[in-house]
Amino acid sequence: MNLELRELLRAISANICGVMRCDMVAITLPAGPSKGQRLLALDFPKGKGLIREGLLLTPAGPGGRARESLKPTLVSPLDPDAFSPEVRELAIAEGLQQHCVIPLANLGRALGALVIARTTDVSFSPDDLEFLAQVSGQIAIAVENALAFQEVSGLRDRLQLLLNLTTQITSSLDLREVLRAVAANIRELIHADAVTVLLPDATSGKFKLFAVDFPHGQGVIKEELLFTPGAAGRKAVDTMKPVVGYAPELDERESSEVRDIAAAEGMKASCLIPLVSRGRVLGILSILRTTETQFTPEDVDLLTQASGQIAIAVENALAYGQISELKDKLALEKVYLEEEIRIEMNFESIVGNSPALNAF
Repeated sequence: MNLELRELLRAISANICGVMRCDMVAITLPAGPSKGQRLLALDFPKGKGLIREGLLLTPAGPGGRARESLKPTLVSPLDPDAFSPEVRELAIAEGLQQHCVIPLANLGRALGALVIARTTDVSFSPDDLEFLAQVSGQIAIAVENALAFQEVSGLRDRLQLLLNLTTQITSSLDLREVLRAVAANIRELIHADAVTVLLPDATSGKFKLFAVDFPHGQGVIKEELLFTPGAAGRKAVDTMKPVVGYAPELDERESSEVRDIAAAEGMKASCLIPLVSRGRVLGILSILRTTETQFTPEDVDLLTQASGQIAIAVENALAYGQISELKDKLALEKVYLEEEIRIEMNFESIVGNSPALNAF
């Protein structure tokens, strides 16, 4: 996710930090209508890891104000109006004392903001602000180009995934083999840690982990595991819509079973996609992360598209299984009937050759 944007930020950070003191450099972009800004790329070499990519900043925060005014904004985390309580606590815990937020705009259109922070109480000077204002236009163009490249690359990757799915689904009748390959493809493209496919188990009435791709798992999440879906899983099945959740081990709405599994495997984020075909839920595609990295709308859209083909594969496999079962049943019935006919014919043969029986 945002690999090109991260590379760009590292280059920007190296150049700016060569001119002025800066301990953290980040790029924020709009998270959506009325949702504020999301920290999408971060360069904080000496940070404690508390501030992470994916962090959501409030619309009224410094990034939003800078974006609206198109002017650099200076702010201290001690200012109660600067950040949400959560973000303020993180900034203070990281030792950040001064922030400068520079709007990134091109042709009068605001793209996001460049955030520069210091762990000292030395304020940004007028010369610092003038320099940042001068270079912000070039940075904005570079960011816009990176985003455009990322969008094109994302579209290419989506098309490649869908093509791979089609190839895998049509090349084998072994459903588990197909779903394992599909799970591995999705995990790599979405940058997840685990991908599973859950199918209903008629015997137990629960869901079974039918296919799992979790290279670095602890062995708790494994194929053939039976469990009852928690609140998020039930919602995905009931609404037939994707459900994104975070910190499942802390969510009191989830079952103790789900919380225990999430805690054991260190799961921090999940995206559950129902596998729907002709108005019927056939299973659940589950994408899991051990970090709090957000699932973007683009991620969910791609997974939803992929789920349609996966559902078709599941439905075809189930139909094939039913046909095979019926074929085996007919074969058994054929053997039974042939045996009945053979016995009947043998009996008639015995009667025909016995004078005593014919006397009756």
